Amino acid sequence: ATLVIDVFDDGTPSTLINDGTIINTGIYTNSGALVNNGTFTNNSIFDNSGTFSNPGTLSGINTSHTQDFTNAGTLSPGNSPGTYTFNNNYSAQTTANLQIELENATTFDIVTVTGTAAINGTLEVTLLDNYSPIVGDTFTILTAGNISGTFDTINLPAGYNWDVRYTATEVILEIIPITLSPVVFLQGALLSNGNSSVMRDDLRSLGYLPTTSPYTDGLTCDASVFNTGGTNGTGNTNNDIVDWVWIELRDATDNTLVIDGQSALLQRDGDVVSIDGISVVSFNQASGNYYLAIKHRNHLAVMTTNTITLNRTATTINFTESTTPITFGTNAQATIADTPNVLALWAGNANGDTIVQYSGTSPDTPSILSNVLNDAGNFLNFPTYSVSGYNTNDIDMNGSTQYSGTTPDTPFILQNVLAHPGNFLNFSTYPIEEQLPEN
Repeated sequence: ATLVIDVFDDGTPSTLINDGTIINTGIYTNSGALVNNGTFTNNSIFDNSGTFSNPGTLSGINTSHTQDFTNAGTLSPGNSPGTYTFNNNYSAQTTANLQIELENATTFDIVTVTGTAAINGTLEVTLLDNYSPIVGDTFTILTAGNISGTFDTINLPAGYNWDVRYTATEVILEIIPITLSPVVFLQGALLSNGNSSVMRDDLRSLGYLPTTSPYTDGLTCDASVFNTGGTNGTGNTNNDIVDWVWIELRDATDNTLVIDGQSALLQRDGDVVSIDGISVVSFNQASGNYYLAIKHRNHLAVMTTNTITLNRTATTINFTESTTPITFGTNAQATIADTPNVLALWAGNANGDTIVQYSGTSPDTPSILSNVLNDAGNFLNFPTYSVSGYNTNDIDMNGSTQYSGTTPDTPFILQNVLAHPGNFLNFSTYPIEEQLPEN
């Protein structure tokens, strides 16, 4: 049964046991004992100088709930959603269940306690109206003059990476990203370097790096990120930026299925970082297992052989180690001689397909020649003309593209093709194939 109350005063102390539904829209004055085994919805004032035992459900968008309250049942603030206020102390027992509904980033259930809130039991959070929170969305679901304890059990919507924080006066939910710290080398930026531990950053030092990513998301960074020593100019120069890269998270059960992707920046020491040039890379995805792929505009892409567990703590995924390689496929990276050797993405994919080839059916060298001959500054159409700037045909990433002449880019492609472990007959037509599962 349902009892709707506008004004209720139990007068002399007595006991009311509710096994059905009570909806208070006015003033409910309890000076005796109220035992709620059903549902008590308080949308106005509950003046309690007696005792209120709640093994049932308490809900509503009240304006006042006086005296201390001990909850052994369900507290469901609001009427989807809303705020429930306790004007004194709130104490939850181990059987208590706090149900919080989130409608959007600014509209959600809140419990307000003017005194002390002693937390216990279960927290259950649900999303309303197909709401899909994003990284950074924050929900302060409980405020109090003082908070003690924590929830024993927390049930949160799947598919998101949640953080539950307790302060002295608040309980806060936040969507936080999963983070990762990939490490990768680009062979082009190691060529003619004499040091395999750091890449050259000619594109940055010459001012050719664009502040807008060349990849599909078009992320932008502040120009100061490309300063020597980073934004503040005092950082380690091994952390200076080499170029943009593209990072993909792939499904744990189908490594051809891309779950998410974004642009990132590559430091000289191989660290892949966020667009501030320093921070670890983050994704708005749930904690779990993923394959990780890294692509570059004129190198062959790589992917991990196995899934990587990602969560709020940054996981290092090092593609450069030759002693414990993690790269999917066969000869997926170039080996750079050192002690020990290091691995780097194959350079030479000037035409943007999935192979590196000097001559043959899909060679990369004609792309370089075409770029040089058709440059507006090459009035005489010399193949030895050098094109300056940020260019996919710049194989060694030195800021200059040349087909033939004093510093040509085409020999790097030929050297890679002839040196590839799979090219037993040293054919110049041999294709170095990108080792991604879909290729």
